[in-house]
Amino acid sequence: MIDRIDPNPDPFARQLTPQSRQPGRAQPKQITVDSTRPSPRMRAHVHQSAATQSINSATPTVVAFNTVDFDTVGLFASNRFTIPLTGKVTESWLLHGHAVFVKAAGGTVRELTLRKNGTTSVAYSVVEPNTLDSLDVLLLINDPTPGDFYELVVNQDSGGAINLTTTSDHTYFEIIHLW
Repeated sequence: MIDRIDPNPDPFARQLTPQSRQPGRAQPKQITVDSTRPSPRMRAHVHQSAATQSINSATPTVVAFNTVDFDTVGLFASNRFTIPLTGKVTESWLLHGHAVFVKAAGGTVRELTLRKNGTTSVAYSVVEPNTLDSLDVLLLINDPTPGDFYELVVNQDSGGAINLTTTSDHTYFEIIHLW
């Protein structure tokens, strides 16, 4: 069989274009980063992959994280998130921490604190023991100072050591740059 080329093509016939070959898909989009199209959001999510983390009674303890699920720009190091210098005048960040204590009856509280720069408590959650033992802290930061860092601190008063449940869906810490 021989392919023929029509010597007199119909000038009104539909010509194939990338759009007609792949309806709904044009050429790959090139996105320019400017004030109307910001860069992709900076974000990170970490968790502890060890079996447990033991928390001594009446001893505030920084939660240890050893697994980075994702970190788009290096926000996480040494069990804390650090706000980077972005050059923006106004920006907002969302931090969320979650921890679950293994159920134990002793004591009166299970606490989770989001701490800024190692000293200042900026968000706090508390539950009575043996009820839910699952805690969340959430913080929206507007115009943070570059270099500020945030960490999760847990505490309990059972009279003995209690473990955190350290699976990826039970004890984790995350941050996202909103704008």
